[in-house]
Amino acid sequence: MGLTGPAGATGPAGPAGPQGPAGPQGPPGAGGVSAGFTAQIGIPLASVPPIGPGFSQLASLALPPGSFIVTAKVVLTNATAGATGVTCVYTQSGTGSLLDRSDGSLPDGNGSDTLVLHTAVVVTGASDTHVRVSCQRSTTGTASVSFLQMTAIQLGSVATPGP
Repeated sequence: MGLTGPAGATGPAGPAGPQGPAGPQGPPGAGGVSAGFTAQIGIPLASVPPIGPGFSQLASLALPPGSFIVTAKVVLTNATAGATGVTCVYTQSGTGSLLDRSDGSLPDGNGSDTLVLHTAVVVTGASDTHVRVSCQRSTTGTASVSFLQMTAIQLGSVATPGP
């Protein structure tokens, strides 16, 4: 038997093989925005009490457990002679935790001001499901409430980054 000769040229590629079976199903993805909640009260209604020198609850949203960004807007109009200050707060049921505060002033002669509240909140159980808007005047007299809007948007989570 003689010596092995040099290798010949590479031949053409063969046809592609059949497609393989599908892989296993992957894990579920992260949840996106799952729900929105709102309470809206338009032009002054008899069901919304005027505010005086003590805090009056104007609206409340019942939320399921989860993480939310919550905003509110309310127009307050002076219904008593003389200028006055006004304060609105966001609180959460259960502990009554103060979530946000907004201060404004109402000029004399039916003067008005728009107050806005904004917060992130986590609802963990039945005792803390309500987020509430309450307002008060800083002096005696009353102010009317109109165009109140509260909105809560549910998120996958709320993170508070450090400074």
